[in-house]
Amino acid sequence: MVTKDASKVKILSLPTLYPAVQARAYDSFVQHQHSSDKNRAIQKFDNVLLFTHMPSHEDDDRLRNHLGVDSSIEMSLVSTTVPSRAFIYFYTTYTLVTAPVWLAAAAIYYIPRFLRPNPAWSWKRAFHCSFANAAMKYWTTVQQLWPKPLEAGSLGNRFIVLNPQKSITRKTENGQENIEEVYKGITRSVPGVEPLPVGGIWFPQAPAETPRRLIIHFYRSAYVMFGSRPGETCDVGIEELSKVSGWPALSVQYRLSRDKKTTFPAALQDGITAYVYALEVLKISPSQIAFAGDWAGGNLAMALLRYLKEEDTALPLPRCVVLSSPWVDMTAKAIADAPLNRNYNIDYVKQDFMAWGATAFIPTGWDGNNPWFTILGNELQLGIPVFIGTGTSELLYDDILKFATNLREKVNDVEVLETLHSCHIPYQLGKEWDQEEDQAICMAAITKFLERTGK
Repeated sequence: MVTKDASKVKILSLPTLYPAVQARAYDSFVQHQHSSDKNRAIQKFDNVLLFTHMPSHEDDDRLRNHLGVDSSIEMSLVSTTVPSRAFIYFYTTYTLVTAPVWLAAAAIYYIPRFLRPNPAWSWKRAFHCSFANAAMKYWTTVQQLWPKPLEAGSLGNRFIVLNPQKSITRKTENGQENIEEVYKGITRSVPGVEPLPVGGIWFPQAPAETPRRLIIHFYRSAYVMFGSRPGETCDVGIEELSKVSGWPALSVQYRLSRDKKTTFPAALQDGITAYVYALEVLKISPSQIAFAGDWAGGNLAMALLRYLKEEDTALPLPRCVVLSSPWVDMTAKAIADAPLNRNYNIDYVKQDFMAWGATAFIPTGWDGNNPWFTILGNELQLGIPVFIGTGTSELLYDDILKFATNLREKVNDVEVLETLHSCHIPYQLGKEWDQEEDQAICMAAITKFLERTGK
C-alpha cells in the first residue's frame, strides 16, 4: 500500500472531442505497467496518469484500487473539457475585456530587460511573444475551429483541389506493368478514416506552367489549428521561403483532427494524396521534390517518409526533407512534463495546446509512443538528407536535438540550424518578432540545403 509520504499522483484530463474517447491513456498505463510493485509502477511513470475524459468518482476508485493508493493520498486534477457555446461566449467576452489591460501591463512590465522572458530579447520580441501567448491561450481554451473548405475564395487559381488516386501503375524490372494500391497498411488501420479530396495552396503564386521542382509543405497545427490561407498564421514563412529559394511550394491543407473521422491517419492520407499528385499528375521527378513541415507538419512529413520506407515501397523517396521545430514526442509523459522544461515560460507553445492536439489526433486505444506519432526514439535510416531548424528558447529544443542525434546514429545526413534565443519555428518569425536577421539566416540555410541535396 502506498503511504502518506508517497508523491501524489497527478491526473491530467484532456479535451474529449467525441463521445467514443474513453480513458485511453489509463488503459495504456495499465497495459504498460504490468508490475506487482505498485509503488515502483507509479514512480516509473513519474506519477502521471493521463485521462482523455473528465475523471469521475468511479474513475478515482478504479485508479486507487488498481494502484493500491489509499484515500489519504492526494490525487490532483488538471483538466480541460469541451467548451459549451455559453462558455465560449463568456470567455470571448472576458478575453476582449481583459486582454487589452493585460497586454498594456505587459508592455510596461517588459521595459526593464531583466523582466523579459529572455533577457536577450528586445522589448518588441518580448511583447509579441506575450501577444502570441494570449492568442494561443484563447484559441486553445475555446477550441477554435479552423475549417478546411475546398473553395478557392480570394486565393483564385492559387488554390487547387487534390483528389485521392487509389492506385498507380508501376513497371517492374522485367518491364511488366503492375497496378499498385496507394493507400494501404497503416492508412487503412482506423475504421471511418478514409482518403478524401484535400486543398492545396501555391506559393508564392500559381505557376504559369508545370514546375520542374516543388516543395510539398505541411503547416504547423498541433493537428488541431491553423492553416496556410491568408489570416491562418502559417502562410508567411513558406511564402518567404519560396521566394528566396526559387522553389515553388504547394502547401497542403491537410485535415485537422476534430472527430473520429479526422484522427490519424487522415492527415497522412492527405500527405500521400499530395505526393502522388506531384508524381502522377504534375509528373515531377522525386529527385526534384522536397518535403517541408513545421511542428506537427514536421511530424506529418516524417510519418509520410515512414510510410514510403515501410508500407509503400512502390512510391519513391523524395529529394530531401526540411523540418522546422518538429513535434517529436507526443507521449502522455512528455506533455505532462512540459511545464518542467527550462524554456516553458519563454516559448509560446504550452501544455494545454499540445494536450488538445495529441488527444484529438491519436485514435482511441492507440499508444502515444507509437512510432507513427512519437518519432523521438523511433528513428529510421531514411536514405535522404534531413534539415532541422530549431530555436534555443523553444519548448521542444532539447527533444529536437536528441532526435537529430538519433537520426545521425542511424547513418542519416542531418543538418541542424539552431537559432539563438528564438522561440518556436524561427524561419517564420520575422519583422513582427524583431527577427529579420534570424529569419534571413534560416532562409539562406534552407535554400543552400535544397540546392546541395541535388548534387
